[in-house]
Amino acid sequence: MNIKKIELAGTDLESLRTELLYLLASSKVSGFEIVELVLYENNLKSMNNLKKLLKEKKKEGKIQLFVSEEDFKNETTEVVYLLNKYPNIVTDIKVGGFIVKL
Repeated sequence: MNIKKIELAGTDLESLRTELLYLLASSKVSGFEIVELVLYENNLKSMNNLKKLLKEKKKEGKIQLFVSEEDFKNETTEVVYLLNKYPNIVTDIKVGGFIVKL
């Protein structure tokens, strides 16, 4: 399985939104099913902004699901699904990132 790893440079909501929209669209066109998003500046505000945007994209139907490192620790339903479909995904995730299923 091929995971596209993306490092986001934006920190505020609008710059992250613009960057995220472009990167998700280009990843879909390139044929990726799974994208790992990592913030260049990994702080609480940036993480919350990214999580908010991912929730919006999921609600809009632009992505199927997303999980964080914390979700892997809690073994959420989404994590169980990803582990069943992509067993080697655990070895690929970076600390502080999000895994997104397009």
